Amino acid sequence: MKVHIITHTHWDREWYVSNQLLRHRLINMMDSFLNEIENEKDFKYFMLDGQLIVLEDYLELRPEKKDLLLNMIRNGKIIIGPWYILPDEFLISGEALIRNFLYAKKICENYDIKYMNIGYLPDMFGHSAYTPSILKGLDFKSAVIWRGVGEKCRKTEFEWYSENGDFINTINLYRGYFNLAKSGTTFEDFYKKLNYEINEISKNNTSDNILLMNGIDHEIPDFKIKKIFSKNIIHSTLENYSDEVFKHKKKFKKVYGELKSPLYEPILKDISSSRIYLKLLNHESQILYERYIEPLNIIAIKKYKKNFENEINYGWKELLKSQAHDSIGGCSTDSVGKEVEVRLKNSFDNARSTLSRILNNFIDDSKNKNYINIINMSEYENNDIYEFYLDNDKDDYELYQKNEKIPCIIEKSQKILNIMDKSENTVGGNNYIKEINQLNSYLTDKSIIPFLEKCVKKITFSLKLKPFEIITLELKKSQKISTHKKNINNATFENKFIKFKLNEDLSFDIEDKIKNTNYNNLNTFFYSKDIGDEYNYDYGGKELKVNPKIKSLKIKENENMKIIECKSDFKNSPITIIYKLSKNLKGVNIYLNIKNKQKNNRFRSSFKISKNNLIYNDGYYGLVEHKTKLNNNIKFNNNGPYKLNKDTSAEEIIPRYTMNKFVTDKKIQIITRGLYEYEIIENEIYLTLLRSVDSLSKKNISTRQIEAGPNLKTEDSQIIRSINLEYAFRIIENEKELFKNSSTYSLHPIILNNSKIIEDKLFDLPNDITIYALKIINNNDYLIRFVNHNKTKTIKFDDKYNIYFSNMREDKIKIISNVLKVEKNKIYNIIISKK
Repeated sequence: MKVHIITHTHWDREWYVSNQLLRHRLINMMDSFLNEIENEKDFKYFMLDGQLIVLEDYLELRPEKKDLLLNMIRNGKIIIGPWYILPDEFLISGEALIRNFLYAKKICENYDIKYMNIGYLPDMFGHSAYTPSILKGLDFKSAVIWRGVGEKCRKTEFEWYSENGDFINTINLYRGYFNLAKSGTTFEDFYKKLNYEINEISKNNTSDNILLMNGIDHEIPDFKIKKIFSKNIIHSTLENYSDEVFKHKKKFKKVYGELKSPLYEPILKDISSSRIYLKLLNHESQILYERYIEPLNIIAIKKYKKNFENEINYGWKELLKSQAHDSIGGCSTDSVGKEVEVRLKNSFDNARSTLSRILNNFIDDSKNKNYINIINMSEYENNDIYEFYLDNDKDDYELYQKNEKIPCIIEKSQKILNIMDKSENTVGGNNYIKEINQLNSYLTDKSIIPFLEKCVKKITFSLKLKPFEIITLELKKSQKISTHKKNINNATFENKFIKFKLNEDLSFDIEDKIKNTNYNNLNTFFYSKDIGDEYNYDYGGKELKVNPKIKSLKIKENENMKIIECKSDFKNSPITIIYKLSKNLKGVNIYLNIKNKQKNNRFRSSFKISKNNLIYNDGYYGLVEHKTKLNNNIKFNNNGPYKLNKDTSAEEIIPRYTMNKFVTDKKIQIITRGLYEYEIIENEIYLTLLRSVDSLSKKNISTRQIEAGPNLKTEDSQIIRSINLEYAFRIIENEKELFKNSSTYSLHPIILNNSKIIEDKLFDLPNDITIYALKIINNNDYLIRFVNHNKTKTIKFDDKYNIYFSNMREDKIKIISNVLKVEKNKIYNIIISKK
């Protein structure tokens, strides 16, 4: 038997203290380590937690140590990478995880150093169902994970499969990434711990190799560990261990999908709703970079010879720095929460400014801007409701496509600075897309004086747009469309798909006319006291229906659409709800603003669904299946790293899950913008809108057996602020609509007030595929990452391009035919190169 000891440190960059305080602990640790390591022959390896940002943080303040440190890495004494930061897996997109690797890879190339070729994910709060697809796509040797495997496997290794069949060999740290941490004990105690861990892991190892992790959070390596090394107990690396274990190609247990079991260790599920403002900012920033800026940068390079790569790199790095699990999870001190929010805001503001500058290439300088250019950023036909702000506030307008009138709703003039200031101070929503004209003029006009007094009108309309289509509408003066206050009897709407009715408690009923099915009391609000912490909800009493009363009701409508605006209160917290309906929409778009004044509270909305044992949400690249009822009486086979009461799990087992953008029973669908948490209770989906708590971590809460962090007060996590929340309800005719709906709802078209007509197409790409990435590789090539969520079919790319299979590292693998058979749910990475 061979025992592999991995000496490492786990470095949360920010958590219970600020990034700068932990950075100086890092500097002290690295200074000490580098001074001693030069003279140590028996101490062979030290792993810097799998993230390159530790290297950046250190060298920024110790540039004189650069050559010494890089030589240590080149000689293999210090192990770095493969990630830029260690992220949470559920609160980010799959594309963000791939960019995380790509930025680390670029740093390694710049420094001429190698990264660890292992998908190291040691302390994530559970693991996404499609992480194996990404790790396989990045060509890693294997994965190393902890937390969430639970009862699926207690062996030290297994094969981990995504929902679509991709798999990667996986090392299971079922006793934690810290099982041989010395942590200040005597060396005699350390020997006892060593033998105990060898004995425990021997019960479940899959080979003649034992893996022991010698390190823990923010710990300085102890050189005395070299005393225990022998022929059979070696200082090793994860790559060496992986090679030893998997070289025999034994059959390992197959483990499928999402790993989020709280049986043996807490997976801290309710970070998905802590400090919701961070999730909202992160969500919108990801959309901007992935689906607006990166695709449009292809156009900027090819058509206008302008490259916004530096702006994109800056924004992504600010975003990635905020996606570490304690950072984006909102499970930190208030000082850290402020740092994360500032970084996310930097990334977000950089994104919308960069987008505006790219779009400036589309706009004429002429002042006679009588046209509206509409750019559909979705790969699907879009039938949604669109809004934009028009600079001219003196006249009222109607929109025409050629000679056909497009009915619209025009709202009264407002000062643009007031609108933009409100957007700046109220996190959430997609107003930044509606304000793109005004931001463009601010950034590009020679003088800002006119901008300071500029007034605008909001115009709302609905129109069918083809995939990636650019069309032009003409502005023509019209009579003013008035807005009337009406009573609740007028708060109804009907098209060929649905009948909608507003209820007295602000919920709504919908009749699905296609399937002759009624859904009543949708978007009913509930609240309960939350005596938990930033990691976990804890029951402070029964969940109660809110029953808000309508204080004011305003309805705006024309023959195409209806907008119903209600104002009310929730426990002295003013709320505004807007329901938006149109003749083309199989459902309703929902806007909710809450000026929260309530502490230690959870606020949710419920949606009744069909009786079903299964519920589905989207993961990185496809659907994830969950049970609506869970078994709470799972037997312990072997305990993990904690001493637990074996009569119960480490954390409460309940059907509360994390979506990416939507949840569905395949009859209805709820799509969200930055709201991730939902729970199934008796055939209802409960969507968490807001959770207010007062502590980082607490002792003795009923939903978790052990502490998750230090017991510190966190007033900012009470979320006493104004928040915009946007989500949508759709009826579903067939499964292929799910990803189409998600794309079109998420990607509001870009609408430019212009003096020229543009009738064009951004990209000539195959139809009915879901695009996840569309980005430049170099000035000649661009990459498209897509999934066919429908039946296997054949697609065709334009013959003027060379088409290559690629991987997620963005390497050209082989040239292929322009006609491609694409299987259902398989992830395709294609590089398109001009011949």
